[in-house]
Amino acid sequence: MEYPAGEVASFSRVDAPLGELGNFCPLPNPAEALGRWWRTGEALYQALKFPGRSDVQSSIAKAEKPIVAKGYVLRVKREANRQLIDEALKRTGTRPIVEVSHRGDDRWGAVPRRDKHVGHNVLGQLWVELREQIRADLPTAASHRWRHVCL
Repeated sequence: MEYPAGEVASFSRVDAPLGELGNFCPLPNPAEALGRWWRTGEALYQALKFPGRSDVQSSIAKAEKPIVAKGYVLRVKREANRQLIDEALKRTGTRPIVEVSHRGDDRWGAVPRRDKHVGHNVLGQLWVELREQIRADLPTAASHRWRHVCL
């Protein structure tokens, strides 16, 4: 579908008009679901990826910012699939890791534009951060030890 820009109510960032509609907007009154309180819709979304894992959901619920929830999920994913993830990260060398978004998500990924990928690429940056922590054998590479300052 196409939507004429001047005829829609759009939102993209939490600090822009209608930002409170986005998943990353901090909720002044946390939402209750799964027997916990959630500061952002993104944290709840990430926790839903782990049904039956109360420990993981609890840690995600405590995340101060959505990026922390996402980074925690990456670490849990790695711990469950260490060989697969570590080998994939090793193949990236020292190159930037970019999630190419063909849906136009230039926040978590980057959108192809001619011979470049344009966007914030937050997910790729989180993978690079984890890759570097693994290489340096830092305890923060493990989900239970990770604390992150928002990008």
